[in-house]
Amino acid sequence: MRQRDRGSVLVMALFVVFFLAAIALKLSHVMHLEIELTQRHIKRLQSFCLARSGFVLAIEDLKKDMVLNDVDSFNDSWRTTFQGRHRPRVHKLYDTEGELAGTYSISINDERSKMNLNSASSYSLEKLLGALRIRNSRIIAKAVISYKQSRGYDKKFLSIDELLRIEEIDEEMFFGDDSAGEGDITAYGLKDCLTVYADGKVNVNTAPLPVLMSMPGMNRELADILIKAREEAVFAKVDDLNRLAFVNNGMHQEIFSWAAVESNIFNIKASGQVEKANTARQITAIIDRAQEPVKTLSWQEGE
Repeated sequence: MRQRDRGSVLVMALFVVFFLAAIALKLSHVMHLEIELTQRHIKRLQSFCLARSGFVLAIEDLKKDMVLNDVDSFNDSWRTTFQGRHRPRVHKLYDTEGELAGTYSISINDERSKMNLNSASSYSLEKLLGALRIRNSRIIAKAVISYKQSRGYDKKFLSIDELLRIEEIDEEMFFGDDSAGEGDITAYGLKDCLTVYADGKVNVNTAPLPVLMSMPGMNRELADILIKAREEAVFAKVDDLNRLAFVNNGMHQEIFSWAAVESNIFNIKASGQVEKANTARQITAIIDRAQEPVKTLSWQEGE
């Protein structure tokens, strides 16, 4: 073979080698991405399983509490164990070598501690907005009622999140002031005080200050008295409210029309995250523990 032909073959061979190397490099990059995406998907799935485990644990705790207690208060295991909405209970899981493998957290809140948005009057909503120190409370209350009346044939909110569709309501009103201290009333948002699931009764053992202030026959002074009384001794039955002087002085019928001491509908938030995962997976559910099996009224998944 002549020198020129040999050179051409060598160039062609080098071209083929470089071409194959480029393909191999590309395939390697694609495989690396596929492995990374698969690992990320596995971690998301594992994080969801942790959140689901937290949800199941919360259900079991609520079922056990229903057997042991006739009333629901902050003295119950679901509250004292899980530390309320500001400080959820956190569980840490470790592998066989003692290294942190993941965490999950749980918080449980009583839906009957809130005012029912669908049965609340414009006046009650106005009182609640005022209790939360939200300006233009009357205008906003009327906007809420107007929106509800435009809601199809049943004229009901299906979710508290629908409040964010109302022009007069912004996110700070809805979520509350995150920078406020735990004892500051502005830390509460509308989402903490309103529900679409309870029956209109309010659990006096668990209702927050803004809700108690807004109920018929109540104001800030009377709500403070009630909260102080329940801290000293839980209201075991509605008739126990008679130990409050203002109830005995003519407000018996008005307050007894909305007061309750037990609950069956709860809000459960469970979050899970495996170690080195970029994001946590979260489950938010409303459940009715009086049903057998426990009935899930609302279910949301997110990150």
